[in-house]
Amino acid sequence: MDMMQFNHIQDPIARAEAMRSQAVAAMILDGVEALRGSFKAAAGKLTGYMSYRRTYNALAAMTDRELDDIGIGRSDNEAVARGFDPRAERNAVPADALAQHAALAEEFEQEAEVAAPATGSNDNRTAAAA
Repeated sequence: MDMMQFNHIQDPIARAEAMRSQAVAAMILDGVEALRGSFKAAAGKLTGYMSYRRTYNALAAMTDRELDDIGIGRSDNEAVARGFDPRAERNAVPADALAQHAALAEEFEQEAEVAAPATGSNDNRTAAAA
């Protein structure tokens, strides 16, 4: 509060009333600003909750097959709706037989590459291709 702006008021009572009015106005403005911050925080929480409910309801409406296609289980619905990815915490196991077969074939090929000696092996290529 700037006391200099009230120096032109000669009457001490009038000066005190003007200073008090300015202090009350500042308190009211501070209170309104605090209320605005509270409402803004409450609106943010409400918006976040509504987003959570929309996501949770969409996941709950999916079949187990659809959830399996995106790589989550029914028990993961709440975590996904809250924004966590449960797939990062565990090794995803392919659900159907074809995907399991492809994963096993890839693993077998990787083991075969490691087991093959680097020189002098027969890699079934012609001499021109080697």
